[in-house]
Amino acid sequence: MNWYKLAKKGVSYSFSHVAVNFPKDIAKEIIDFGKTKIKDEDLYTEDKSMGRENEIHVTVKYGLHTTSLNKVQKVVENFGPIKIKLGEIDLFTTNDDYDVVIIKVDSKDLKKLNKEISDNLKCTDTYKVYKAHCTIAYVKKGIADKLKGNKKFNGKELTFDEVVFNSKDDNSSKIKVV
Repeated sequence: MNWYKLAKKGVSYSFSHVAVNFPKDIAKEIIDFGKTKIKDEDLYTEDKSMGRENEIHVTVKYGLHTTSLNKVQKVVENFGPIKIKLGEIDLFTTNDDYDVVIIKVDSKDLKKLNKEISDNLKCTDTYKVYKAHCTIAYVKKGIADKLKGNKKFNGKELTFDEVVFNSKDDNSSKIKVV
């Protein structure tokens, strides 16, 4: 979801986060895939922040207490390029009300940067293990089982030279990492 449009609609977040945003062409390909494979009536929209993802990204770290761009910049600015490899379509099915359609992401760089941020900034971890992924949509329970294992994006490699710091107070800033 677009974090800042949601904030203006009254959806707030408890924490700041760092993410990598996909290039527009690949983001469009992922959004179009979701629109083709997932019907509007199958989306889970009980929560304003759910439904289709329209800002295609991978969250590097959610749970940051800081709203300070400078603090985050000091940790990430010389990290180096972030390489990722997309995998197959999968589902997060742990919620009783909905499933999350995702693209698996393999990246040693994301794991390393996630740890770097965790070790140097005050964070609250909402999940025990970091599982890099790209969310496509939130759907009604059981609707998207047929998508699991789809290899549409499998093997696609991307390299990022910047991250985006999205503060809980509605500011977004790009930070070069190389």
